Amino acid sequence: MQTIDYRPTLPVIKGLFWALLVLQSGLYTHCSNSSADIGQKLAKVPVLHEGRIKPLDTFARVHLLAFYGRSTLPGISPMDWLLELLLNPQSAYNRPVFKLRNQDTVAALKLPSKDKMVYSFAELSGGMRESYEDIQRLFRLQQKDLSPVQSEMLRTYQAAMVYYEISRSLSLILPEYEIKTERLARELQLPQNTGLTYMQVFGKERQIQNLAQKLIHKDPNTFSSYDLDLLTIGQHLQFMQSDAQTEILRIVPPLWQDDGDVWYSPWAVVQRGRGSAQSARYLDLWHNLAIAWRSQDQQQLTTSAAALQELAGEITERQVNHSRLLLEYYYSLLDFFTWSLVFYVAAFLLLLASWITQPERLYRASWYTLLIAFILHTIGLLFRVYIMERPPVSTLYESILFVGFIAVAGGLYLEKIKSNATGIMLGSVMGAALQFVGLGYAADGDSMGMLVAVLNTNFWLATHVVTITIGYGTSFVGGFLGHVYLVRRFWQPEKKEELNDLYNTMIGVSLVALFFAMFGTILGGIWADQSWGRFWGWDPKENGALLICLWLLIALHGRLSGYFKAIGYALAMVFTNIIVALAWFGVNLLNIGLHSYGFTDSIALNLLLFCSAELMFMAVLYIMIQYKLERRPG
Repeated sequence: MQTIDYRPTLPVIKGLFWALLVLQSGLYTHCSNSSADIGQKLAKVPVLHEGRIKPLDTFARVHLLAFYGRSTLPGISPMDWLLELLLNPQSAYNRPVFKLRNQDTVAALKLPSKDKMVYSFAELSGGMRESYEDIQRLFRLQQKDLSPVQSEMLRTYQAAMVYYEISRSLSLILPEYEIKTERLARELQLPQNTGLTYMQVFGKERQIQNLAQKLIHKDPNTFSSYDLDLLTIGQHLQFMQSDAQTEILRIVPPLWQDDGDVWYSPWAVVQRGRGSAQSARYLDLWHNLAIAWRSQDQQQLTTSAAALQELAGEITERQVNHSRLLLEYYYSLLDFFTWSLVFYVAAFLLLLASWITQPERLYRASWYTLLIAFILHTIGLLFRVYIMERPPVSTLYESILFVGFIAVAGGLYLEKIKSNATGIMLGSVMGAALQFVGLGYAADGDSMGMLVAVLNTNFWLATHVVTITIGYGTSFVGGFLGHVYLVRRFWQPEKKEELNDLYNTMIGVSLVALFFAMFGTILGGIWADQSWGRFWGWDPKENGALLICLWLLIALHGRLSGYFKAIGYALAMVFTNIIVALAWFGVNLLNIGLHSYGFTDSIALNLLLFCSAELMFMAVLYIMIQYKLERRPG
């Protein structure tokens, strides 16, 4: 039995935190146009998006997930990507950002073939123009009638429309006009050969229309440079009217008393007459930033970004908790859960290595590596709790994170009292597996989205949801111990004392799992009565929770009655994993009930593979154990 020094390792933990910060920050130091300092300053600017106030950095990452499938692009930070798109869209249109998954989709959109299938907006828009009629026909079909290629075509089209809307969000303050003739500049009282914004020109719109009326009956072949200049600026104004509908970048907070909680996009401020001295100054600073960005004036960029950050803090002081905004920025930057996955895998590999060479040293290394992974996991959960102001479990994604947390905590506790490597194996495997599953759900978009009204209650989220999720986690711990017992029963049947100890541990864990599963189910019934006026409605999720309780009761009563011996009980614990998975994820496959999040092909396939693998494991190990028992002499 190994022994471990459990003295606090706070200096190591603090060093790890700052090392992660430096490492993540250094990934983008080579980005062009804007220094890392500019992005960091503007990353914390608040924006209202999808019902909640978030930092611009999160806004950028969420949309990169939708376009590229990851929250970062190679060689450029999320904020630098967003700033380029907002301040110099013509340049951004040529940056590859749209990731396609299928070569058939590439062909259907009439795009050039590429190995990585990553395309720029300029490339994509050309292909979509040619496929426009085909795409419009797809909108008239039901989702269930679409092929995978057709679904991706629609997804790509919708993503491109969102991308374009973002790119036009600040078009009213970008220098996109230029008067080339002295006469027109004099008549409009605007500077000649200087970049002009819509904000500078739209006040002259009536005058431009009156001047353009005189050209109606004039032969276009006789147009002078003055006439062409006038027509060009008139067409620009008309084109810009379509940008007035952009609402996605709501960075202007409510500044008037009757605004309530409404945030506005820059275009909405102008179109709805919600401007003020503060909003005018705010937009003017964005204009200065755009000028500096395009001219690559680093000094002006730094000055404008600092002023923007300061003013954004001032005008949003009443509406925004800036400490939470700052914490969300660091939460995204440090990426705790991905790094915890790395350390979980490292702990597992170190444990395997300890069985080959230097057992004591590598065993201790695997323990501390697992502890570091768990600390990162815990910090990530605490960040989310503080940022969202709610308990750690409220969505399917959060339940995955929390079940992993419970499983690893159980592994660490078992290792502390047993010191036989089983806890490290449990924690590293369960932690890595669930974090890997969580990464897939995190890729769906903003993982801190708003809750529906019935879920928006911290009391029941902190009692029923957390309790039932602890039941899931401890059930999986029991299932994992069942795997370990069966494997060791086959390979090391002579170690009866250790097998008996593992068997007793398995029983204890299943009792804990039953307690939390039953208590959580009862609390859920009380919540259901308060919300819908009934304790039980035979909802698929309710049935799944009941099934977990019944199966654990069957296993425990089977043991008490002597029907299940040690091998049978271990098999029952392994089967518990299937029961929990069906109750946890399987309800989505039915596409009915209050807890259904919608059918997805990936869940169906992964759940089928998981259940099949567990059944195969049970069958193979049982047959092998029985075969070995039959061949045992005497």
